[in-house]
Amino acid sequence: MVNVAALENMLDLISDDCFFINTGTFSDGESDEFNQSKFWGTKICNDFGRRNKIPAVTLRVFTPYG
Repeated sequence: MVNVAALENMLDLISDDCFFINTGTFSDGESDEFNQSKFWGTKICNDFGRRNKIPAVTLRVFTPYG
């Protein structure tokens, strides 16, 4: 999945003094490929943060304009 590969490439560039913010959607984990990639992106960010002791959060933006 392109989204997951791009995320992994970005995480490789993070230094020790960074804070990483990932954005998710309200439908993470549903059956289509985009939502699955967002689900796995969240998992990858969480694991990366724990392993490297870097703050990494996922924001789930439901209604940014309303």
